[in-house]
Amino acid sequence: MLSRRHLALLILAVAPWLSSQVARAQWVENGVPVCTAPNSQDNALVAPDGAGGVFVAWRDLRKGTDDDIYMQHLTAAGEIAAGWPVNGLAVCTAADFQSPTSVISDGAGGVIVAWEDNRDISRTNVDIYAQRITSVGAVAPGWPVNGVAVCTAPEYQFHPRAVGDGAGGAYITWADFRNGNSIALTNADIYAQHVTALGAIAAGWIPNGSPVCTAPGSQFDPSLTTDGAGGVIIAWHDHRNDATTGTHIYAQHFTVAGEIASGWIADGLQISTLTGGQAVAALVADGHGGAFVAWLDGSSVDPALFVHRVTGAGTIVPGWPAAGLLVCIAPFLQPFDIASDGLGGVLLAWEDYRNGSYAVARAQRVNPDGSLPPGWIASGVSFSTFFSYQLSPQVAPDGAGGAFIAFEYFNLAGSYRVAVQHLTASGAVAPGWPATGTPIASTPEGQDYPSIAADGFGGVVVAWHDSRTDGGDIYAQKLAVDGPVPVLVSLVSAIAEPGRATLTWFMAAGSGLTVNVYRRTPSADWMRLGSATTDGTGKITFDDRTAVSGLRYAYRLGYADAGGEAFSAEVWLDIPAGFQLALQGLRPNPAVGELVASFSLPSSAAATLELLDITGRRWLAREVGSLGAGSHLLRLSDGVRVPAGMYWLKLTQNSRSLLAKALVVR
Repeated sequence: MLSRRHLALLILAVAPWLSSQVARAQWVENGVPVCTAPNSQDNALVAPDGAGGVFVAWRDLRKGTDDDIYMQHLTAAGEIAAGWPVNGLAVCTAADFQSPTSVISDGAGGVIVAWEDNRDISRTNVDIYAQRITSVGAVAPGWPVNGVAVCTAPEYQFHPRAVGDGAGGAYITWADFRNGNSIALTNADIYAQHVTALGAIAAGWIPNGSPVCTAPGSQFDPSLTTDGAGGVIIAWHDHRNDATTGTHIYAQHFTVAGEIASGWIADGLQISTLTGGQAVAALVADGHGGAFVAWLDGSSVDPALFVHRVTGAGTIVPGWPAAGLLVCIAPFLQPFDIASDGLGGVLLAWEDYRNGSYAVARAQRVNPDGSLPPGWIASGVSFSTFFSYQLSPQVAPDGAGGAFIAFEYFNLAGSYRVAVQHLTASGAVAPGWPATGTPIASTPEGQDYPSIAADGFGGVVVAWHDSRTDGGDIYAQKLAVDGPVPVLVSLVSAIAEPGRATLTWFMAAGSGLTVNVYRRTPSADWMRLGSATTDGTGKITFDDRTAVSGLRYAYRLGYADAGGEAFSAEVWLDIPAGFQLALQGLRPNPAVGELVASFSLPSSAAATLELLDITGRRWLAREVGSLGAGSHLLRLSDGVRVPAGMYWLKLTQNSRSLLAKALVVR
């Protein structure tokens, strides 16, 4: 079986060639300026565009009075996408204040943003609005300028959170004081709305929101995720039992029709059996109709971080502790973040004060069955050696079980800075990454409030508030598996098969460049294998058919630089003795016409290859075990037209499953 490290290298796409513009690395040292308009911009949030780029939304004070919402679309190459203006597109410029609280991909190349809105200054309440923008910077059909009114009920609605519905629309949830008092913070309830791709209220859902929980006491901090079947799961912390057992975490599951799902009850199910003191719920889908739910727990002397897994039917997944899995217990445990690990488990990162008065951020990965993967230790992995406060960690998957984590740290000059660390699937700092993490910029001015999103090709994009100019601006940077972009040479993929190694790199310098390919073993020095030339996209592919099964090799490129020869980072491959279960993904990826999958099987036992969309819905399935042991290329579509978008390829044989990301463009 290929190691996790090798699986991580199967599809690590930098993919700047996905841009519709000339493939030119625009990601620059110290970050790409997203917005440098007058006055200040802050509260940046990022969401993937499905093609290696991102959307960045922020609060904007360029008018000097009202707070507005602006957005920018950066391609995989770090360029402003076609149709988008410099310094961003106005999403909402209505009266008074608006600030984005949730930005998500719409699953069709566009983006949906939700926010609190005080445009009706004749009233004292704050409402919920949302807007959908297409990939070319236009308001989506059916959505009005300045957004759809999601909720304009009396009193105060705050901090909406959104998730895609898998069909171009969104579910949005929030805490709502229509039945209480926002000044006294009493009797807040949880409401939700389902807005379709055309900006209408979905059938079965109530104008101004359907009640999720209106139990006695107050409910706060809702979070939500898709169930993979068109519905939604929502979790929150609940004060209904304050007088007896304290606060608890509750959850609710709605179908696409706005009905409570089978197995669930009105006002939600209690997630943990622990005594009260639970707060700040967050959750992500588990890929099987249920969700991982995490929360902070204050029922003991020191606060603790827990995570639990609940099924779509409202039951606890067998093997998980009834009270939830204890991730960490430490003094003054502070904010945390949660994300899927891309392999069926979950990633968490948090501020941790166990070492004294300063925070040392930590991370943990949990398997689907509630166990810890090899290399991850109880109470979490410390991922930075910066001797300072490490704050507000934000986590995103690398697509191979590992994690990119963006965080703030306080430097010796007395300012906050942003850094990113990359942990492998085994919890170790990734090769080539410094023990401190990689600072996102080296300018003397500070950076803070990072937001991170996986680019879908093994890397991430981070946006932040930057103080290098008066008032503060928004900047962004892309980081690939081997560090910040741009690097002149980036690894795209590395595949080991019996007697063969195939490697692909990307060179930011462009096409028509000739480089040398070198190889070494652990006991021998570098030897030149041959030369290769970049194609029209800047890619270089080298096929080493002299590799000996059972041996371990390192590979690197040599290229001309300042009159001499410079070298790329080395990558190690173990050449297997026989064929193993492996999934390379679509060839090519992205796919434009036919969908052709590349994979290998160790035997002729029954095996299935599936194409799933990001909600978990199956589009195609093929029985492939009859192909026998070996490497295979299989045409999947066979006349079926698959819509453009992001997908998962899933290969299953003998109870083992592998996943690879796939992009379809039209």
